[in-house]
Amino acid sequence: MKKSVAEGGWNIFVTWGSGEGFDNPIGLQAHTANGEAGWFGWPKDDLHEKLRDDWALATTLDGRKAIAAKLQENAWTYVPMALLGQWAPPVARRANVRGFIPLPAHVPFWNVEKV
Repeated sequence: MKKSVAEGGWNIFVTWGSGEGFDNPIGLQAHTANGEAGWFGWPKDDLHEKLRDDWALATTLDGRKAIAAKLQENAWTYVPMALLGQWAPPVARRANVRGFIPLPAHVPFWNVEKV
């Protein structure tokens, strides 16, 4: 809500995302910096948006890496978010079930068997 805290608004919120959500600059809404049309908090940074476009249009891996380095450098200047750490959700499973493949956000069941 875009009001001062005294008026019932907020100036910070907590959320989370998986590693694959953060793996490229165009795959997560939180990476946007296009103001009113963007992520909550409405960050605005024209250079960041240009670099995101450049990354999407790059034709080589080396080109994307170079643009990603510029994105990282720019993010230190305008600070779109504060990443506070990592966590892993607790998982419980029966002792007679095995074969789970450890992935960060999804539990694939194609390798699982009951023994």
